[in-house]
Amino acid sequence: MNTGYISYILICITIILLVSGWKDTVLRGVPSRYIAVFFIGWFSLSKAELALGQVKISGIYAGLVILLLIVLYALPRETGVIPLVVSGLMLGLFYFLASEISVTLPDLPGGSLFWLAFIIGLLVIAMYRHPLAQIGCITLCVLVGCLLQMYSHSALAGYRLGFGPMKDHWWLFSFIARIVTGMLEFTASASKSLYRQWVDARKEKE
Repeated sequence: MNTGYISYILICITIILLVSGWKDTVLRGVPSRYIAVFFIGWFSLSKAELALGQVKISGIYAGLVILLLIVLYALPRETGVIPLVVSGLMLGLFYFLASEISVTLPDLPGGSLFWLAFIIGLLVIAMYRHPLAQIGCITLCVLVGCLLQMYSHSALAGYRLGFGPMKDHWWLFSFIARIVTGMLEFTASASKSLYRQWVDARKEKE
């Protein structure tokens, strides 16, 4: 599949979910106007490039940096900024190492992009439940991983930051984290409801 196709597919699925009444499940607590600004910014920056000395930076990479700063500022009080930054940095290192291993050992079991996305998604879910915290952690993970990849491949590809499959990775990681979180929350809510019904039924019999 060509670079960028996965991100466009997931963007379409996300928009459909948001407009069909699943907003509270996908992005609970995030105002609709902020979501609209995000999509406008994403499409506006998708073809943009910036030059910083010898480094060429994609518009999406710059946009994700801005998104990260906004998310860190808007985090709920119970979510610490420093722990999230540390978690994002560690995940970024893992993302970089896993990507390099999948390139050098393509036949390794579990080396595909979808397995990597699933693992990172589960790690993020294990640390955070809030949508902003998950998105912030994943964004920092992708930014750090791409930065490390740029320096490791600079002799062959030059200093190019945020190009290639970065968009696909960010969308896939975020999508899996939010969808799995929504499924777990729905399962927990349904289980509590069934348990209460069972308790009430037992009380009525007694």
